[in-house]
Amino acid sequence: SFHVTGVQTCALPISDWSAAVMVDFMDECKAEVLADKELKRLYAAMSKLTERQSEIIQLYYYKGMSQYEIADELGIRQQSVDRILKQAVNRLRKNF
Repeated sequence: SFHVTGVQTCALPISDWSAAVMVDFMDECKAEVLADKELKRLYAAMSKLTERQSEIIQLYYYKGMSQYEIADELGIRQQSVDRILKQAVNRLRKNF
């Protein structure tokens, strides 16, 4: 794929590809566009979290830390981490 004036477009398949390959290629391109839209929706939903919720979501899901590790790092109780994490997930579901 390539960019034209800031818009991502799909490159056309070469002319000797079979029709099936062209369909697969276009499906892949559509999947990339859909993934980009979903990512933007996720960023928008994440922006609605509090700073603490965002921090805990990132530590838990992106860094793979346990609730106990997060509690220790942030100097709060594990039960607080659990409560904040649940609130954050609920807010993401509501906004995503």
